[in-house]
Amino acid sequence: YLVNASGWGKGTGGVFRTTNGGVTWAPVSALEANGTPLRASDGSIYWPLMYDRGVIRSTDQGQTWAQVCGAGVMKGSRIIELPDGKLAAVAGKSIKTSADHGASWTPIMEPTPVQPAGVIYAPARQAFFIWHWDCKDKVLTNAIWRHDFRIEAKAVP
Repeated sequence: YLVNASGWGKGTGGVFRTTNGGVTWAPVSALEANGTPLRASDGSIYWPLMYDRGVIRSTDQGQTWAQVCGAGVMKGSRIIELPDGKLAAVAGKSIKTSADHGASWTPIMEPTPVQPAGVIYAPARQAFFIWHWDCKDKVLTNAIWRHDFRIEAKAVP
């Protein structure tokens, strides 16, 4: 299991890992992750960093981590994997994709019509869906937006 800790107050921030159901925890990265990690189809784990500091990646089940991109790329966005193996995430008012394990990101929809709170990709619809809200008790009439985006299926070796 993996958890992220923010280090507020006098606590130690970073990513911690347990192999014994939480009896003991070991620090595996001093970088403070944010949100939910992505376990990609190749076994890699991607985790956005707090405070707009980039993304970290592990290729060994979370034992070690490397920063794959720096500040300004993502701001706490959840990373998703597309059917072709590329990564996608919301970054400010854009959707960005990466074809090189998160090292570089290319905007595909910029600017988005709203400040997105999240993104998903629906392969059957060949479209991204982004959503937003205003923190009130009504669903906005433009709460969900669709962006058509065709992805060729990943070749099977």
